[in-house]
Amino acid sequence: MERMFTTNWPRTAGRLIGFVVSVLSVILMAFGLFGDIGLDTGGFLMLSLAAMALASCIVSYWRLRLAGILLVLISIAFGVQINVYAIDNHFFAWVIMGFPYLVAGALMILGWWLERKG
Repeated sequence: MERMFTTNWPRTAGRLIGFVVSVLSVILMAFGLFGDIGLDTGGFLMLSLAAMALASCIVSYWRLRLAGILLVLISIAFGVQINVYAIDNHFFAWVIMGFPYLVAGALMILGWWLERKG
């Protein structure tokens, strides 16, 4: 019996990756904001980008393509933010903060394309 290829795994994986990473980022940034450390301009920008990523993961249940595009743009924005505010290890910092959003956005766009292709 031939196994059927389902089109919902990239969509589900993208939502799961994006949601987990954005929730963890928002929680960590919020603890940095309200904790003893405090956040500077770069920290506030990272918190706002993580909150936008969380919002786009929620939007993905209605508009999958829009959410995927937003996550890819947020990944690029993390790269720009890290390039401006980080002192060293720009690529490593982007791999930790921006790459999961790029993967989640690409999976959402792939899921949308496979669903549309039908």
